[in-house]
Formats: sequence, structure tokens, C-alpha cells
Amino acid sequence: MKLTDIYAIIEDELSEVEKGIRESLYHSPLTIASLIEDIIKTGGKRLRPALVVLSAKACGYQGKAYLNLAAAIELIHTATLIHDDVIDNATLRRGRISVNSKWGNHTSILVGDYLYSKAISLLLIDGSIDIQRIVALAVNKTCEGEIIQSIRNGQNDISEDEYLEIIEQKTAALISAACHCGACLGDNEQEKKLQSYGQNLGIGFQIIDDILDITGDEKRLGKLVCNDLREGRITLPVIFFLRNAQLDEKNRFKDILKSERFDADNIKWLIDTLRSCHAFEYARGVAGRYIDMAKEELREFPESEAKKSLLLLADYVMERDV
Repeated sequence: MKLTDIYAIIEDELSEVEKGIRESLYHSPLTIASLIEDIIKTGGKRLRPALVVLSAKACGYQGKAYLNLAAAIELIHTATLIHDDVIDNATLRRGRISVNSKWGNHTSILVGDYLYSKAISLLLIDGSIDIQRIVALAVNKTCEGEIIQSIRNGQNDISEDEYLEIIEQKTAALISAACHCGACLGDNEQEKKLQSYGQNLGIGFQIIDDILDITGDEKRLGKLVCNDLREGRITLPVIFFLRNAQLDEKNRFKDILKSERFDADNIKWLIDTLRSCHAFEYARGVAGRYIDMAKEELREFPESEAKKSLLLLADYVMERDV
């Protein structure tokens, strides 16, 4: 299943969103615009703007106000990624040299802030007070999640509940807001259902992302495998492993984490050990439950191409390998 197939019914709308992003940034001073071109080229899945458009259409909205809204939410997401790369000292983003590697941390932080300001400008064009409030709350939650995750980096005692709370904030909040805002443009009675759809989809998305961080192919991921562990982040497969591992396995894992020896042998041991204790299987099961809950929120929606695409997006989250 390809995203291009799922996005087929909104291909024109997403092209307009992309155009809107470029136009908002190219009104910037020339030096800034040329710097930001690198960011735009990285593209990405454009999941959040797609969810804005599909949610609006699923609720019967036929106008164009979602274009600036979708662009704003994508700019916010991009800003969070730039700031994340600074925090993580990341060298790659989607297979390309990260902004902080090319331009330095100081400039990267300022660029992230600049994208936030551009997003606010776009929200003021078509976003109602309610929509602005939804986005502001989502950004606040995203920051809270990132702060808590940063504080907990390197700590092995994080519980599954804590992990789920963190990803609900740092990832699911903005995805949920994208769906909620799209719904606000249409049938208000469906707002809560789409908000919940987005929250469950976002949690499932992040769990799968955390699995792929360990098991994925570096070239396809566009980043180093075990990047989370290199940064001291304990994710669901590892939480399950630590809950069930033998003492000698726990000790070796902690030694690897403490010494930061992520050579080929240790990475292979990590992957093999997590696989043998069914940690990936367990994490996928948890993700699947959230994805099922997301799809259930759409059950009473009238049949439409937008609803079909939202359901397919949920399936895509579980099936994706990048």
C-alpha cells in the first residue's frame, strides 16, 4: 500500500498545500528562503496536512479554508523536527544532511522558531479562534512531551504507561489536532470522533516508528538504526524486554547503553534478543489496538472517499516499513 494511492483523492489539494508552504516561505528574505529550500526538499509523508484535508472532507466541508490550516500544521511539524535534530545531534534527516549539520545549531533553532512564526501567520488567515486554540494546545502538549522525554533520557525504569503518555503528547497531539481542525470546518458533531481517531492513529504511528528505529533499514529510514537507544530513549520494545529479561541480559543491555558501544555486534545482539523475547511482536500488538480504536471512531461516518482514505491510512500505519 502506497501513500500516493491513499492520497489520490486529495492529490490536487495537497499540491495546493505544498504551493502554499513554498509561497509563505519565499516571501522571506532571500538568504532565509534559500536556506529553507533544503528543508522543503526533504518532503516527508505530509501525513498531517493530508489528515486536515481528509477530515474536513469526511465532515462534508467543501471550501478551501483547510489549505492554510494544513500548511500551518505541516510547518509546525517541520519546526519540531528541526529542533529535535538539534537536541539529538542528528546528522541525517530522511536520508539528507540535517539542517543542524549543515547550518549549525544556532541557525537551526532560529529557523525552527521562524517556521513557527510563519505557521501562526497562516493560522490567522483562515483559522477560527477555536482552531487557533486547538493548535496552540497541541503545540503546548508536544513541547511537554519532548521535555519529559528529555528528562527521562538514559533512565531504564520508564514504565509502559509513562511511555504512552509521552508519545501521546509529543506525537499524537499534533496528529489529533490536524484531524480535529479539519473536522471543525465541517460537521461539528464529528469533531470528537476525529480528534480521537487522530490521537489513536498518532500513538500507533509512534509505536511503529519506534519498532522501525531498531529493525528498519538505514538507507530506507534515512537515519542510523537504534537512534533512540543511542540518544538514551527507552521505547516500548525495550520496556517489554526489560520487564521480562534475565538478569545477565539486563546487565549487558545496560552496559551497552552506558558505554554507548553501538557497534555491529552489539546491535545484532540487541535485535536478536528483542526478537527472541517477542518484544517487537508485543509492541506491534499494542500499536494494533490503538489503530483498531482509531478505525472504530469512523464506523458511524457516512461512506465517502475521504472516510475510505482515513481507514486506509490507519492500515498503512501498521504496514509501513519506513
